[in-house]
Amino acid sequence: MDELISDIRIPIAIFIDNVDEYLQEHSEKKNKHDYNPSVRGMFDIDLWYKSQQGLMFAIKTMCRSNSQLDIFASIRKEAFGKLSGTMVENIRGQCLEVQYSIEQLQEIFENNIRWTDTRSLIKPEEVNNKPIISFFGFDKIENESTKEEEEVFSYLYRHTLKRPRDIVAMGWELLEKDNRRTKQKVRDSINKVAKQIAKDYIEIFVPHTCFKSESEVRELFKLIPHNILHLANLENICCTFNGDYYNNKIDCKNCNKKHVFCDLYKLGLLGTVEFSTTANKYKQKFLSPGEKTFESHILPASSIDNDYYLIHPTLNDLIGGHPETRVNKTVTIGDDKDWARPELPSFLNIKYTIFLSHSSDDKSFVDKLAKDLQTLKIKLWYYEWIIKVGDSIVDEMDKGIKESEFLGIVISSSSLNSGWVKKELNSAIIDELNKKKVVVLPLLIHDVWDKVPSFLREKRYADFRTNYDNGLEELLDKIKI
Repeated sequence: MDELISDIRIPIAIFIDNVDEYLQEHSEKKNKHDYNPSVRGMFDIDLWYKSQQGLMFAIKTMCRSNSQLDIFASIRKEAFGKLSGTMVENIRGQCLEVQYSIEQLQEIFENNIRWTDTRSLIKPEEVNNKPIISFFGFDKIENESTKEEEEVFSYLYRHTLKRPRDIVAMGWELLEKDNRRTKQKVRDSINKVAKQIAKDYIEIFVPHTCFKSESEVRELFKLIPHNILHLANLENICCTFNGDYYNNKIDCKNCNKKHVFCDLYKLGLLGTVEFSTTANKYKQKFLSPGEKTFESHILPASSIDNDYYLIHPTLNDLIGGHPETRVNKTVTIGDDKDWARPELPSFLNIKYTIFLSHSSDDKSFVDKLAKDLQTLKIKLWYYEWIIKVGDSIVDEMDKGIKESEFLGIVISSSSLNSGWVKKELNSAIIDELNKKKVVVLPLLIHDVWDKVPSFLREKRYADFRTNYDNGLEELLDKIKI
């Protein structure tokens, strides 16, 4: 190789791209029989990093040995970020970090409009002076959630990961529509591409994270009910995802479970609120792809009271929750957007899905029910798992009822005479009347329905008397999202 390089007598430029994508294809092969081991072997995540790092040093060595040779290669920031010590200084001078501002991305978008066939433009006469209006037919669009108007490119940009490829993908999708680009069609197209951007990005980086597969990521998304969350919500979701129903708080420094939100943060899909000294106001912050490596498992504090965390707009159609309530209606979410205290739905204050109230005589039934609900990843308040030595039973129960969406009261001959059950039921009835929502769920295990209080008789019960599985299914129909 040295002889070949030294024999070069004329200027030569070589461009190398998509190294990371080639290695990604390698990582996606799950079956060892897909490989010739002597050529590629089984995937090791370090290969993705070290191959790109080795390429950097090989290029430096080759170019240094012959001034006629120039080699340019695209390297992922994550790979460069894992260099340490003198290696960083040795290579930094030969690297150019490519990062685009919103202004530069808009310029790319507008230049592509100018190169577009005028027959695909709404107002072709505006293409040189007002390319955005030329392409869309308007320059502002309403945010369907907050009802605020924003610049149409700002709306588009918020739904990308700040990469030129995302901007171009948005343009192609919009171009494929007929040239009657209504605002609703534009919103639908942008949201469609945003969802695909997130899926493709997650597919690429799953091997670098704590997730075993894309299906695990989808399981996490199902647990996220809203695009603005408190730290307490993250803790509950993380513990539920990890099957840790006994925990109430995340301790990232000393935890050996999956740090799901730490990884979402480093992927740029979980944002924080930070104070901008330049703007002298609070701003939303989402990391750019490659800005952080995946080694550390510490979630940064959001620098404002209540520790707000933000779900990236590309995930709006992927997270759980009802379509009408999962996107906040008071604050527009997006990188570098101004922050204002949001009005949050009351369900974000819910810590447990169901509080199980029962007589001690029915413990064997409740043990089985609790374990079955736990297996289904339903967060429940069960005294044996929650109350610890030294805790006030009354205080913990009152708190548990207030933090639960439903109170499942086991109806049996014993529970109708239980002082604890009566107290829990009275507390839940008051809570139900105040909230104007159904929270009390009778779970009937004995033939005593004619003896229950009149308030309960108006409710439909889950019938466990003769068939446990049927009763469980009836309960799940009510509490499972």
